[in-house]
Amino acid sequence: MRYVIVGASYAAVGAVEEIRSIDSDGEILIVSDEPYRIYARPLISYYLENRVAEKNMYFRPDEFYEKNRLKFVSGKKVVKVDPDGQKITLDDKSVIDYDRLLICTGGKPFIPPLKGIDSKNVFSFVKWDDAKKIKKLADGAKEVLIVGGGLIGLKAAEGLGGLGLKVTIIEKEASVLPLVLDETAGKILREHLKDNGVDMVTGNVASEILADESGCVTGVALDNGDSHKCGLLIIAIGVRPNIDLIEGTAIEVNRGIVVDRRMRTNVDNIYSAGDVVEAWDILSGSNSVIAIAPLAFEQGKVAGCNMAGGKSAYTGGIAMNSTDVFNMSLMTMGLTKNLDESYEIKSYKDGEVYKKLVFKDDMLKGVILVGDVDYGGALTQLIRNQADIKDIKDDLANKVLGKAGLASILPTILSKTPVPTFH
Repeated sequence: MRYVIVGASYAAVGAVEEIRSIDSDGEILIVSDEPYRIYARPLISYYLENRVAEKNMYFRPDEFYEKNRLKFVSGKKVVKVDPDGQKITLDDKSVIDYDRLLICTGGKPFIPPLKGIDSKNVFSFVKWDDAKKIKKLADGAKEVLIVGGGLIGLKAAEGLGGLGLKVTIIEKEASVLPLVLDETAGKILREHLKDNGVDMVTGNVASEILADESGCVTGVALDNGDSHKCGLLIIAIGVRPNIDLIEGTAIEVNRGIVVDRRMRTNVDNIYSAGDVVEAWDILSGSNSVIAIAPLAFEQGKVAGCNMAGGKSAYTGGIAMNSTDVFNMSLMTMGLTKNLDESYEIKSYKDGEVYKKLVFKDDMLKGVILVGDVDYGGALTQLIRNQADIKDIKDDLANKVLGKAGLASILPTILSKTPVPTFH
């Protein structure tokens, strides 16, 4: 049996470990368009800021590859998948056959078709090579513009700000992390960024990238006629599922690759996992793209198990963010904004600490935690399990929103949040 995995990612690691737990003899081959073994992509901002050394970027040690007898093809891009012939074609025109295929190519940055977008010193910020290139130029760039105030833009701002550069974020919405933070949380984070030297320009979009005669970026023009100078520009508008390699095939795609609860596509021996898929969303009751590392790893395990002949079902995921920005911790889970009157909202604010709980039908549906993320894991599991918490809802809200903590009711919470099992 030959298992071929396209993409060196969290999903790939989960798949490999699960395959090997079932099949100790099959051949496993990973193909990656990056020149590195599997690394922790969320660490690239810390690498940029010199907080993480290169040797500590890798998600698994060298022994992982030896122990699992992996063949690794790096620096090669898969340009075509042939489901009928059970083979993939690489950009050097070489062909690899497979018995089982896992597509975990993740997301690719959205680059808007702006005039001047091809100027020098314009980068995205999703791969290690992005961080390496930016790092080389950082010493000579005094001013940096970041187009996009989502999580990628924030982490880029943190990394560059830590190097002493003047950073300005341009965001079309009213504040940063506009998809998950409400107005109160957004204002707190915006003030925190300002206190750490990061300026914000909100409510406007970039209309043109400005460059000098040598083709190097010099700034960005906005739709309101204003312009801002820079010597380095980061495009961080967002990512989209990287599905180019299956274009023209019978593999079903909506926004991402469509999979069932076993992470199987509509082609029997082809599976997919991670940021490239539309998988089960617990709160919506349908498939959607939820691009976060823990779910990618979990989906990879499910895919690997089923590829190797086991039986495993994905229990589903929820939208979630957990990060630290200039030493401010924040978490968001589930449904957090644009809520109608059927939702019950309880919140608390004290300085830079803000907590918001969203309830409906005696279940926890969403959480925002800013400045204090204690018990975030337990709250996440309450949402994932869609547990009936009628008996503890008021006590839960009082303790989370106050300072008492959840210790006294933690056993009850844990009884409502069993560890998900695969079956």
